[in-house]
Amino acid sequence: MTRQLMDGNKTVDLITMLLPVGGKNLLLPNVSVAEIIQLGDLATADDMPTWLVGTCCWRGTRIPVLAFDAINEEQALESEYGFHAAVINGALEGLPFYAIATKSPPRMIRINDREIVENADTEVGPAELMTVDACGETATIPNLEYIEEQLLQTIGALDASVSQAS
Repeated sequence: MTRQLMDGNKTVDLITMLLPVGGKNLLLPNVSVAEIIQLGDLATADDMPTWLVGTCCWRGTRIPVLAFDAINEEQALESEYGFHAAVINGALEGLPFYAIATKSPPRMIRINDREIVENADTEVGPAELMTVDACGETATIPNLEYIEEQLLQTIGALDASVSQAS
């Protein structure tokens, strides 16, 4: 992320979002987040993995909603999530959008390369790229590629089981 912040010798500010999930904050570039929504009724299925909390209707389309701590192989507590989610712009074909459930509404912060430092001593899970200190806050940069691959595999498996049941 620091490489994205540097432009020659001058410092470039990056507008980011801090998403409160479980016991940590995810740090994402603002352009990764399509919208912050209030979660309504979630559609669920019996054979969904624990990290997939369901699907919600967003702008006329059903999108998957995940619990970050669970997909990161950490203990997930449903009570840790509120009624908000960040809709993420998907980067992989077949997954234009998905949502990450949050404890409370995310907030924006502006950072630059002087205000972000990697915590190299921190162990990260499969859904994390690194942990950083940004503007005096500890934050996790998520591994969106891993998350999206897991979602695509799960959606494919759920679609296959629905087709076999028909």
